[in-house]
Amino acid sequence: MDWVLLGGIIIRDNSPFPDYRTYLVPKSDFKIIDDWHVMGLKGTGSKSVELKEAFVPDYRQLPMIASQMFTTAGLKEGTAAAPLFRVPFPTIFGACITTPALGAAQGMLDLYVEATKSATSLYSGAKWSVEQVTQLRIAESDADLRAGRLQLAANFDEIMDTIANGGDLSLLERGRYRFDHCNLVDIADRAADRLFVASGARSLNTAQPFQRLYCDIQAARVVKLGLVPEAGSSLLLPRLLGHQRAAELLLLGEAIDARTAHEIGLVNRVVEDDALLSTALAAAKAVAALPPEAVRYTKALLKLNAPDLPDRMKKELELFGAQMRSPAFHEIATAFMEKRKPNPSVWRRA
Repeated sequence: MDWVLLGGIIIRDNSPFPDYRTYLVPKSDFKIIDDWHVMGLKGTGSKSVELKEAFVPDYRQLPMIASQMFTTAGLKEGTAAAPLFRVPFPTIFGACITTPALGAAQGMLDLYVEATKSATSLYSGAKWSVEQVTQLRIAESDADLRAGRLQLAANFDEIMDTIANGGDLSLLERGRYRFDHCNLVDIADRAADRLFVASGARSLNTAQPFQRLYCDIQAARVVKLGLVPEAGSSLLLPRLLGHQRAAELLLLGEAIDARTAHEIGLVNRVVEDDALLSTALAAAKAVAALPPEAVRYTKALLKLNAPDLPDRMKKELELFGAQMRSPAFHEIATAFMEKRKPNPSVWRRA
């Protein structure tokens, strides 16, 4: 292994968002730590690495935001014009754990089918292959895995067709594809579990490939997408929901519905489908009617990456003073004293 791809976050004082990047690092810059002693997915060799004062030039860095906004050097210069380079990275990266899970389950099914051809019951002496329960387990697992592969292939075809035709993937579509990656791992687990339980105690032997494949799938279930939190969610979610709730969402990776999101404070309100657009427009109009500078400063303060309370108070005081000198504040204060409604055209002209 001469090179590795590593992820890292840059925290900038002038930006409210962490800058997550992928770095291509040569072997001479890192040390491998032999700590990947696990029950499953041993073959991935996902050992830790140690870097000290390594320099990575720009051309060996991939900013996550740039890849999401399609502003990478290759796209801007035209050297990466193929549709594949315009697919959002997280949309397809989850397949790195989904496909091995489906493949391991298929391997278990193949081994189980082969074993039933000669295996007999220890009690009745009957062949496994003629037992209806055996045939049913094979059929159910085969159906699950075929459906999983078809769903995975259909998703990739849909993604590439959309990009190739000049379209964009909506957030809803991206979310659905990433959910499918998680769900397909669970489908692989159901198929594998059905076979593992039916195979008997002989499958527990550590020398059996059947057992190793099953452990790989269990490890895939823990990893799910094989990803860590992105887009600053590991920083922002604990601030919003508290450490315990954020840890539950980020570690388990389970889908939540709108009602749950509202209960935990992730969204402000839940409305019926037919009222969504009108509710959003009403809120947008209410914000648009406010002085734009005040709105801009408030949003900046909410996103400010100030490490402690004194720094935050200092920044608030700075922007508060600037806003008090604005035409908008002068008009609102005058209107209050004159007992009339403020004239929005004053700050709109400004």
